[in-house]
Amino acid sequence: MGRIGQEIVLPIGATLFGLLFVTTLTAARRSVELGTREAVVVVAAALIVVLLLLPIGGGLGTWAAEAAEWALDLPIGAVMRGVLIGVAALAAVFAARTLLGIGPADE
Repeated sequence: MGRIGQEIVLPIGATLFGLLFVTTLTAARRSVELGTREAVVVVAAALIVVLLLLPIGGGLGTWAAEAAEWALDLPIGAVMRGVLIGVAALAAVFAARTLLGIGPADE
């Protein structure tokens, strides 16, 4: 990307990520205000991952980076694999229904 592209794209990306940060904080606050156990667990897990990803030096920083890598690889990776398997199963069912001519009006 040339200099002109960097001068245009980087500020736009920074602005979008700034808006994403604010809307994510707002969504987290609203979720915690609802008081459901699931919302509190999701927000707590997100906070833990964010804390682990902070750029800290020394032995603590090395441990935090390894812990964050483990969290992203195993539990979060497992959730993402589960979501992908679910989407694939749903797509297969939808494709079979379409090929067989079964639609919402036929139910």
